Amino acid sequence: MSLVAPFVFACGPELDPAAPGRAWEPIDGGATTPWKETQTLCAPLLIEGQLALLASADPAIEIDVRGPYDSCMTHEGWQPRGGGDTEIATRLRREVDGFLDREIAPRHTRADLGSLLGEPECRDVDAATEACVWEFDYRSEVAGRLFASVLTCLLPADAGPRPTGSCRLDAR
Repeated sequence: MSLVAPFVFACGPELDPAAPGRAWEPIDGGATTPWKETQTLCAPLLIEGQLALLASADPAIEIDVRGPYDSCMTHEGWQPRGGGDTEIATRLRREVDGFLDREIAPRHTRADLGSLLGEPECRDVDAATEACVWEFDYRSEVAGRLFASVLTCLLPADAGPRPTGSCRLDAR
């Protein structure tokens, strides 16, 4: 499968989620904050949730990665597009897992990931670790639509290889 086929690379906040096939749509009958403003408010909540999960040393601690982001989106007048088709959701999860196994897992450094996704936004977590975020559109063949996506990784600050399980991908 060609990497170009499933991707449209663009800066996340500039993407128009209300375009046909996108994952979010305005809530009917209510005031809706423009997408770019909504993402300025809500996207950091998703990224912080991803980072909390990745940094958690205790697997028994349950971390709600999406909840604060989804609540913020709803508060700003947006709702997930479509319904809860569990068959499609299952097939989509398999498709995304395949993408992660095929394209993300073999890329062990920031440079490797950057060759696929472009330059990330990074910040120091501590002296040995940086958190890097890539925003891009993922084109799902199963769902037949684009998903504005965010990949967050905890990476060694020395540009060395990342540990297994150090990245998380979510639609936003």
